Amino acid sequence: MGLCASCSSRWERFARSLEEHRKQQLAQLDVEGCEAGGGAIEYRGMFGAPMCVTPYPDAGTVCRDSAECVGLCMVLLGGAEVEPEIGGDVEGRCEADDRTFGCYMEVLGGKAQRGICVD
Repeated sequence: MGLCASCSSRWERFARSLEEHRKQQLAQLDVEGCEAGGGAIEYRGMFGAPMCVTPYPDAGTVCRDSAECVGLCMVLLGGAEVEPEIGGDVEGRCEADDRTFGCYMEVLGGKAQRGICVD
């Protein structure tokens, strides 16, 4: 059984509206300034919003505290690894860039902090 005509029509209106919103957001970005600062325009988040994303020089480095990283020391959640317990001993990795999306736990003093999901 296919989608009802009004459902399909709503989806198409939503998709057009979302695309128009992305174009407006992109027009507001300083693309040259982003690139001059070492960043690049990427589409991220639940709705694929355009944004300037700047990688961190220590991305992926093993860490035990955010003070050791340009960004956060973190453990990404939802992967194949077993998720650490809050307050449990853990090693993390330095954050990849300044626009992290998804679920993660910050690592402070070698201990996993409460997780957060960003989108």
